[in-house]
Amino acid sequence: YRPVASWGYSPAEQQALFGLAIPRQAQTETEERMRSGEEAIAIHASLLSSQPWGTSLTEKNVQTQIHLALRRGQDIIGRHVCGYFRRTEISLRHLRIAQGLSQLASFALANANLFEELQQANRIKADFLATMSHELRTPLNIILGYTGLLLEGMFGALTEDQRSPLHRVDDSAKNLLALITDTLDISRLETGQMPIDLRAFDL
Repeated sequence: YRPVASWGYSPAEQQALFGLAIPRQAQTETEERMRSGEEAIAIHASLLSSQPWGTSLTEKNVQTQIHLALRRGQDIIGRHVCGYFRRTEISLRHLRIAQGLSQLASFALANANLFEELQQANRIKADFLATMSHELRTPLNIILGYTGLLLEGMFGALTEDQRSPLHRVDDSAKNLLALITDTLDISRLETGQMPIDLRAFDL
């Protein structure tokens, strides 16, 4: 989070908001409590001042902090930290607001992670399709080439019994090549690399 607005604070207190940070290594105790099931943990000034990382907060008149778990399923993926400059007690209403924000933040982070995973899966799929299509086209073109040479009699005359199955092989290979080409076109469309053929024609 980055503070963008506040209400009821002096300019000095507002400025202090922008400099607040707690090192991750100092958060192991609250993290363990969150893993054991606590959703919201209040830390008052007396406890803050006893922590090496809490001195800078109490110097800025932070009286109370509340740490809320950001979760994806049962996993903790982050924390939402709120604080009061002048209050030592956290009202139930403010706690509910903070918990609501934490739930929204959890959903937003989870959705962002899912979106990244989906993009990665799409890239893998596109790479796979392109590689597979390329690797299949090469031997298929060889099959079509030799089948065409055989049908043209380049290796000697063929009987009708020989020509009939070769025609079937040729037709099946051409159908498969068309399918592979369509698959490659889908990959090009998804990556925005599909060339457009612009020309006039008689409708």
